[in-house]
Amino acid sequence: MKIYSSTPARLEIYHRPVFWAVVFGCILFGLAGWGLAGLLEGEWMAALIAVGLGAVMGWLVFRQLLISFSLVLDRDADGITYNDTKGVRIDTPLSRLTSVACDAKLDTDNGEAQRALVLHLDDAGEPAQIRLAAFKLRTEDVLDCEHAINQWLGQKAVAVAVAEKQRLEIAVPVLPLAWLAIAACAFVILNAPVALLSGEVVRAALLIAIGGGAGYVWLEKVLVRLDLTFDPAAGVISMKRSNMLGTTTWTLPLRHFDGAELIEQARVKMVQTSNKRSANVDLLFRNTRPNMTISLSPFGMRETEAKRITSQINAWLQDLGEPKA
Repeated sequence: MKIYSSTPARLEIYHRPVFWAVVFGCILFGLAGWGLAGLLEGEWMAALIAVGLGAVMGWLVFRQLLISFSLVLDRDADGITYNDTKGVRIDTPLSRLTSVACDAKLDTDNGEAQRALVLHLDDAGEPAQIRLAAFKLRTEDVLDCEHAINQWLGQKAVAVAVAEKQRLEIAVPVLPLAWLAIAACAFVILNAPVALLSGEVVRAALLIAIGGGAGYVWLEKVLVRLDLTFDPAAGVISMKRSNMLGTTTWTLPLRHFDGAELIEQARVKMVQTSNKRSANVDLLFRNTRPNMTISLSPFGMRETEAKRITSQINAWLQDLGEPKA
């Protein structure tokens, strides 16, 4: 969920699940390759199974799971317009909008909080609310859009009168070992021309799909540098994620922030004797129940580093006079 454009008269927000579309697209490509290989080798049953799985999975994923939507708030037309790929369309006056809030519902099947942004409307008509939810919606996207809508509506961020020295900056660098996985993905892709020269077209296509898909996931989720700026004067937390695919910045409302939590991670038995334990740091936003959280590292970091970051953030928050986690 991203802010497409913002002007004093018009605010546009859209959601395009590009990451998950690429992931599932690579899986479907692999199933197509399996089906084609079955046809070429005369294994009709394998080909039918692959085609059937691909058709069912493709319909479920791209028609029922990966929902795209757009939201437009227009002052000049006094309107709120919501559209999604399932055919839902909502048109209602902007004057009906009473509040915007983050929402999280616990999924009892996997214990994960399903995040959403909810626009509450008055009782003058239907519907009573507009819920913006999607598969694996990011906490930072929800908080960023809530902040953007409130700012656009004229609600200023809650600023705190503090000295400039109380601004806090945290940097989480790229994991050094993360580059090894990219080398492995490149090796898989480089094997595709060899298979192609050998006449194995299907195998070459699968190698490209597997190596390219895994590399994309790794670049997007793991090979990332994170820079955080806690700015009490502006009342926001600026979060910037940088990788080889580009840079994304979110602006999160500081009033929702409740502190950092140290998350201990299970150690592999063979390295339990090592002093290099791993842990992670979660940022807690307790404006919802269950809590909305943002993990600072995909696979964790050294325990000493995680403890230092957690203590630094919570000490800063305590000095600021905010409630501590």
